Amino acid sequence: SCALHQNPQNVKDMQIIRGYHLLALFLRPKMTLFDMQSLEIFFQIAACEALFSEPKKLEAGQSNISMPPTETIFENSYEDLGLSRFRYDSSSVGSHGDMDDFSVPKDSFSHLSELETDMPVETSNCIVLSNADMVEHVLLDWTLWVTSPVSIQIALLGFLENLVSMHWYRNHNLTILRRINLVEHLLVTLQRGDVEVPVLEKLV
Repeated sequence: SCALHQNPQNVKDMQIIRGYHLLALFLRPKMTLFDMQSLEIFFQIAACEALFSEPKKLEAGQSNISMPPTETIFENSYEDLGLSRFRYDSSSVGSHGDMDDFSVPKDSFSHLSELETDMPVETSNCIVLSNADMVEHVLLDWTLWVTSPVSIQIALLGFLENLVSMHWYRNHNLTILRRINLVEHLLVTLQRGDVEVPVLEKLV
């Protein structure tokens, strides 16, 4: 993770040597040793965090209109991306609250009032998909993850869910996920006979 974040040439070299395929092959017989901290490092390889400052909420009596974020900072380094930022609630089994995001296309500045309500602080952050190969060849390879603990599998699906439920950069994430045929990967997983029920419910 550190090597990939420090030098873009390393990312290109990983693609040239099919490094993500090799990573999956290396991990397959070792998944019993795989833990949540290892998964969080994988999330850091697959995505970076966009941190931007939001304008303060307008005082009462003024028009409830918010401007788009004025300052965006991408934090890609291994040390800056704290592991705790990629933790997900493994107990939840899907969320109906995000269904509105999948109804009709929206522009980047939709539902700003909801953002203000959910985030009392002036800064907010979201996850931006930055490594499609890592997602396609490692995170979506369920022949690899099916032998891992259920909590790991649910956390992985929670990461994917978070990518498409973000208000900011959601279109960017969806474009990349469509390009790597996310739905096809998930349908293949649904057809497997060795996936635990809680994982299937989360996947649905």
